[in-house]
Amino acid sequence: MISDATTCVICPAGRYQNTSASYLCDSCPAGETSEKGSAVCESCVPGRYAASKASEVCNQCEPGKYQDGYRSTTCLECSSSDHLYSREGDPDCSHCIAL
Repeated sequence: MISDATTCVICPAGRYQNTSASYLCDSCPAGETSEKGSAVCESCVPGRYAASKASEVCNQCEPGKYQDGYRSTTCLECSSSDHLYSREGDPDCSHCIAL
């Protein structure tokens, strides 16, 4: 937020401004992000998440975790009892194959 209302601002990543002639930026909700200067927020895609509001990026799920939905705020664990695994940023888990 700026103290002088005579200055236009470009919103930083993770924030947006969808009202013309406004000098305030709103935070993107958790599960979404935006690029610098955006008028809207974009949902995180499967395999990525944004845990908090005003996130600058959607992070990739760590190996062993996945996310198959949009607008996610967390990643889910692959089940080790079912011999499942995932690589970084995977939208789902895969079965281990015996070699």
